[in-house]
Amino acid sequence: AYEIPKRDWSSDVCSSDLAPAAAQTAAGHVVRPNAVIHSVADLDRTVAFYRDAVGLTLDPSPRFPVKSPARAATLSIPGADIHLTLVQFAAADARPVEQRLQDPGSLKLVVRFRDLDAAFARVSGRLQRVYTDGGAPIRPEGPAAVNRSVIARDPDGFPLEMVVQGTPQIPADVPASSNVVGGWATFIVDDITASIAFYQSVMGFPPFSTPSVASPMVLSLQGMPAATGTRSAGSRPPGAALLTWRMYDYKNIDKARLTGRLQDPGTTAVSFVVDDVTAFVARARATGVAVDADAAALVGGTTRAFLRSPDGLRIELVEAGATAR
Repeated sequence: AYEIPKRDWSSDVCSSDLAPAAAQTAAGHVVRPNAVIHSVADLDRTVAFYRDAVGLTLDPSPRFPVKSPARAATLSIPGADIHLTLVQFAAADARPVEQRLQDPGSLKLVVRFRDLDAAFARVSGRLQRVYTDGGAPIRPEGPAAVNRSVIARDPDGFPLEMVVQGTPQIPADVPASSNVVGGWATFIVDDITASIAFYQSVMGFPPFSTPSVASPMVLSLQGMPAATGTRSAGSRPPGAALLTWRMYDYKNIDKARLTGRLQDPGTTAVSFVVDDVTAFVARARATGVAVDADAAALVGGTTRAFLRSPDGLRIELVEAGATAR
């Protein structure tokens, strides 16, 4: 089991979007994606990477009280359904977690750009390593494809995929000056069939089409040319605009399910806004889902809880009122 420190956990949801638990009458369902959450070793360094090199926009509002034992920052991703929330805990017993791309429970942030070459040039000197064979963007769908991608490790070791795509159309609200034009998350799982069942039945994702075998070029993109893999078709979580969220599992390669606590640098979580946290937790527990001991806790005036996917990925549930976007 992991531990949640007794402190004001952060997400990108503004206080004006939230309602007390007592005011909720819904049955407990996902409203929309909220954030990818990374626990980091050096908040200032990681903020600088995603703001100055990647091109995300820092939310200037503070996320914790001045005297809090944790610091956090949230960055918006133009054209995306999610934000990136970075948290640095002041935990004396913190144990860094080293995340590999193939490890079940990993969560890969995907950022879409107008000009991938320019974006990759800006980050290349700050990356821990590049996973993709050749160390540069490739066309995983073949030499004639428009789509190009590269996958790397950010300064904290988290997987970051950078892509350029011909479709879907860039959202109209993305500023013309922004090279970043979208973003979503990809789940690394151990059993894609079991994971699809979880995200459909518990999280309310729409049905996935039949998973497909990952091609040699797709595996080269991941830096695993000798492995085999299966990937799902794109899915659209409730409240999301794009059919872009995927999951992958890998075989014939060393892998291990990620373990760690929220305060351990290298830990990843994904956050969703739900209409009723207490009802959601009750429904999840009834199906055998692992829920944190502090489930449905009122933190900073907001009801939140954490549960785990079958692969051990932490999923934050944040309760929202009628005004939540």
